[in-house]
Amino acid sequence: MSVVAEAPPAHALRPVHLQYIDRDAVYLELQRFKNERAWYNLNLPYKAVWEVMEKADWYELYIPVQELEPRAFSQVATWQAITTALLKSYIERFYKIEKAAFESKYMEVVELTPDHPNFQEQIRVEVQRSQEEIVRKVGLLRDALNEGSFNADIEFTTFFKALHTSLHLYQPLLYLGPQAEADLITISPVALNEGEMRFVDHLRKHHAKHIEEFEGKRLFLLRNRSRKGIGFFEANNFYPDFILWLIDDKSNVQHVAFVDPKGLRNVSGMEHPKLKFHKVLKEKIEKELNDPSIDLHSFIVSPTKYDDLRHWRGTTTIASFNKKNVYFQNEQAEEYVGLMLGRMLQ
Repeated sequence: MSVVAEAPPAHALRPVHLQYIDRDAVYLELQRFKNERAWYNLNLPYKAVWEVMEKADWYELYIPVQELEPRAFSQVATWQAITTALLKSYIERFYKIEKAAFESKYMEVVELTPDHPNFQEQIRVEVQRSQEEIVRKVGLLRDALNEGSFNADIEFTTFFKALHTSLHLYQPLLYLGPQAEADLITISPVALNEGEMRFVDHLRKHHAKHIEEFEGKRLFLLRNRSRKGIGFFEANNFYPDFILWLIDDKSNVQHVAFVDPKGLRNVSGMEHPKLKFHKVLKEKIEKELNDPSIDLHSFIVSPTKYDDLRHWRGTTTIASFNKKNVYFQNEQAEEYVGLMLGRMLQ
């Protein structure tokens, strides 16, 4: 028998809280915030800022109710900090939405070329000299890459691996675990984390096991670099971890999916921009591209277990998460890749 905690009730700041806040101090902090980000084309009218704050329909505040019961003047500092944080979040979202709307007018499909920042010209691995066996194996990997003979995974330690998959557009993909021993090794650009490594492994195993299903189709994977790869302002500056292509040679359609293996413990629910992004991508971005040969999708692959999330409103079953393009690496390890690919071809 398991017990599922209910989500706490949401609250909002009321006029009784806002009347005590030092509005000038908040406003100066907002100006500093936008200047730090070089958003010089963003205008913040003083009156408009407080008109936004006086509406309570755009945020939900999860806080012990006693913190909102006026008892002492010392509470004002908390209310002011909350107000500042909320307005910063609002301004950031507003700016990104407006920027995305402007840039969408100039959106176009371009061919992915080898000089794109997502392709790694060099991967730098530094290992402490005391780790002689790891140093030796890294040397073997380097030699295999130079000779074009790297064709299988290399396990340096339980927390450091080189993954080989012919699906990925370059080799190798390096995994570095969170263990304390990993301090002995540094990798640049950042190595795969465990959720990302498991996704790559599940994808290549599914492809090998169902090779007949890919007749007349081609499958490609590319790791997407944060801040340098392909990002989306529509989802809070979202840089999905992977781009997945399923190309149907018969119909000449490229089904393109942005896949993010993401832990969801710290996500507030299905209204999070990254989790709603699949709808934005399909209903807005794909429409604006107006190219029938491009079919866009977005998926979240959760290393977080379903039992830790089933208290979310409107998502009472794994199937209800799947309908919203969220899949589980643990409970659905044997099937989620096939479900994703099926959704792309649907």
